[in-house]
Amino acid sequence: MKILFTNSPLHFTHGHTFTQADWQTLVLPTLAAIIGDKHEIRIVDNMTLWFRSNVILQEINDFNPNVVAFSIIAARDIYNTIEVIKKVREKYPKITLIAGGQGGSFFDKLLLDNGIDIVCRGEGEITLAEIIKAITEKCKDYSSILGISFYRNGEYIKTNDRPKIKNLDDTPFPAIHLMPKRKSLWFSGRYTGSVETSRGCPFDCNFCAITSFWDRSFRRKSPERVIEEMKILVRQGRSHIYMADDNFGMGTKHHQELFEGILREGLDVKFFAQMRTDTIGEHPELMELAARAGLYGALIGFDTYEEDTFHHVAKVGSVELNQKCVDVMRKNNIMIFGSHIYALPSQKRPQDFFKTFWIGRRNSDLFRMPHFSLLPGTKIYNETITEETIKNIKNRDDYRILIRSEKDIKKFKRWYIFFNKLHIILPDEIFKAFFHKNKAVRIIKRRGYIGIFRHYFYKYFRKLKIVDI
Repeated sequence: MKILFTNSPLHFTHGHTFTQADWQTLVLPTLAAIIGDKHEIRIVDNMTLWFRSNVILQEINDFNPNVVAFSIIAARDIYNTIEVIKKVREKYPKITLIAGGQGGSFFDKLLLDNGIDIVCRGEGEITLAEIIKAITEKCKDYSSILGISFYRNGEYIKTNDRPKIKNLDDTPFPAIHLMPKRKSLWFSGRYTGSVETSRGCPFDCNFCAITSFWDRSFRRKSPERVIEEMKILVRQGRSHIYMADDNFGMGTKHHQELFEGILREGLDVKFFAQMRTDTIGEHPELMELAARAGLYGALIGFDTYEEDTFHHVAKVGSVELNQKCVDVMRKNNIMIFGSHIYALPSQKRPQDFFKTFWIGRRNSDLFRMPHFSLLPGTKIYNETITEETIKNIKNRDDYRILIRSEKDIKKFKRWYIFFNKLHIILPDEIFKAFFHKNKAVRIIKRRGYIGIFRHYFYKYFRKLKIVDI
């Protein structure tokens, strides 16, 4: 049987994709590994495109698959992906369509109503394998498979959730060889790759969809397993590695063993991760070891530098902890990709962001300022959003307007644009893009400008139908 795996179409809001082009997806080779070598598999990664949001119709025509599976990692991509699914269903009505990922889990019925045959909810290792086995055997009733949603004779069926895998070391090694080799833009002579060392998060931040998706669970792969995966990547030349964890570094002893193992094995790697301020600030000795093992940068959620706003994200944090984290990173020459949230519910006036703006810029090598938004599946979303509240909203995947009045949101949007434009035209930002002593910082700042250009190019040229991203 022929199976094609793909992800959501590229969209102009995908800033990470434009800025951090070296971070290659791990989801698609993981899905391919679940199926194994019993079937013919093709991977289509839409995140590498430039002028088209996806090439799925052409790929289906060339490959002629029996099954097309969509990985919808972010719930915000649900409506863009549905538009693609509709086109595939219309042109290829006999192909079995599967959807999964975070978006699939939160919007299973919506996907089924728009052309998907089966939705795989939650963790997919066991569930996807059972779905493919049932399709291969031409099974007409999927109700014995845990963790799926489907229609049976017009009736919406949602089977019981599948228990999570207890030991992540039992999961298959990602079929990374099926991914095209991509040269690193950061480090010459290296190719890109990704490794997952853990899943989930034990914390309860009310704005984070990860917490809801994994039910506050947290599991890790053993250091030995992670090192084996890294060895596979290194043998293929993929030694610039993105750690695809939601929260990398939690567990001092565990990661100490991992970093010591990397050094002991003599693995020449450079890696980037997403980390919490408390992980960094409270464990300076661990960060020193991480830097020696190859950690060159981290995405850190500083969120705010206003004392009275931390409670709105229900997250462990403080201005003091933010600064302590920065000091540790600077001491070890680790690049800081600092994320700061604009328009938290406690921000009364749109201009009340100057403190976070100036301190955040000073403490970040790449300053990021996402607008606060209610993400599907999060605690704050579930407490706020109902069908009644969103029935008159034109853009159903933008729920910012529900936090404030329509008049206020227009003011906040204008100031949001002001802060973003101010940041990119300030002389120090431009200067560091060319003369910062850290080469990785220079490159990521330049990529930041490219990312801004791509964002607005796609946003406006799609209106002229020159691109569809």
